[in-house]
Amino acid sequence: MKTLKVIFLGLVGLAVIYGLRQELKTIKTVEAAAPADNTSGVDPTTLRVLVRHGYFSPGLMQQAENGLNVRFEVSYYRNDDECWQLLEAGDAWDLMLVADHIALRLDQLNRTHDIDYEQIPNHHNMVLGLSMPQEMGALLRCSVPLFYTAIGIGYDASLVGSIPLSWAALFQPQNANLLRGHLGLLNDARRTLGIALISLGKSPNTTNPADIRQAANRIRQCMALLAVMDRSAETTHGGAAFLAQQVSQQKLILTMITAAEMSRAMQVNPALRFTSPNEGTLLCLDTLVIPQSSKARATAEAVINFLLRPRISAQLTNESGYATTNQAATGYFDPWLYHGPAFASPTGPQLFYLRDVGDADIHYRAVWLDLMAFYQTQVIPVLDRGVGFKNSFIEGNDPVP
Repeated sequence: MKTLKVIFLGLVGLAVIYGLRQELKTIKTVEAAAPADNTSGVDPTTLRVLVRHGYFSPGLMQQAENGLNVRFEVSYYRNDDECWQLLEAGDAWDLMLVADHIALRLDQLNRTHDIDYEQIPNHHNMVLGLSMPQEMGALLRCSVPLFYTAIGIGYDASLVGSIPLSWAALFQPQNANLLRGHLGLLNDARRTLGIALISLGKSPNTTNPADIRQAANRIRQCMALLAVMDRSAETTHGGAAFLAQQVSQQKLILTMITAAEMSRAMQVNPALRFTSPNEGTLLCLDTLVIPQSSKARATAEAVINFLLRPRISAQLTNESGYATTNQAATGYFDPWLYHGPAFASPTGPQLFYLRDVGDADIHYRAVWLDLMAFYQTQVIPVLDRGVGFKNSFIEGNDPVP
């Protein structure tokens, strides 16, 4: 068994990463037959699931319940901090969909089962063929990546004179006065700090407190330009959907954003664009984990296999906007989504992933708390008064260079 896993991990480059739009060799689609609907009178197996809000629709979950004779008890979270708080409170789930760096942290704490890919035949539908960072072997051992998205810059091409090829366009804009009040930031500690670190030429997984503070200062400078963030209690994916709405309505000109949400915005406003800055960007994976405490491991494996059916994976992507790792689903995606940035390859020379930073996480949390205090006391009052906004470029002047 371990030999089989090693062979699989060596083959799976999981092109969920850099270059999904490249031509890859055709992979034979394997779709395991679904178990028959429950007609025998056997009570359904209860499966306790932890999942990010917005991924699994009630209709899709009903399909799984009917096809697999399972009854879901679902807990939802909206961001990684909330997810980790739930996990710190104890293991109460049989199957979890969590961020890649959280999966790796759970694995380090011996709180995950190794994935038995023999029980998940639809894993063959996952994209193969491209090389991955060495640590991806650990991720694939303890989890099954299901969704991914890149973080880049979204902007309105009708209002911006040139393509923003550097993160400096957001953190150190040349036309700061014109862009004041029209920049956007994700409300997500690790991802936003990670992007700031990349913009400084640092690793988004650094454990150096000085580097983390330097990244925080860069974010603070952007906040001081009245950068907009999603402040609602319902924020998920760092408020990317909110930022997409704001840029599609020309309330924002440049924003940090996920490729998935920018794809939706571009369907509404064809003048919108998405770019991956040259310094590099983050690729974020949400991945399926079976915790050690699971009381229904076989049922969890059956659900993972169900989610990797081509039509089901496509349904997940079409409903959520987030790209799936399932190459066999290609023919079932909404065309506007598949041909937009959600599936596009980042153009920068480097693609980074968030990883577990161990005890250094306290430094990320500390500087983020300081940033949020600054934002709440110094930025929000000004935003709420509408002071300092420059709208001349929206009213007919030349685009911002």
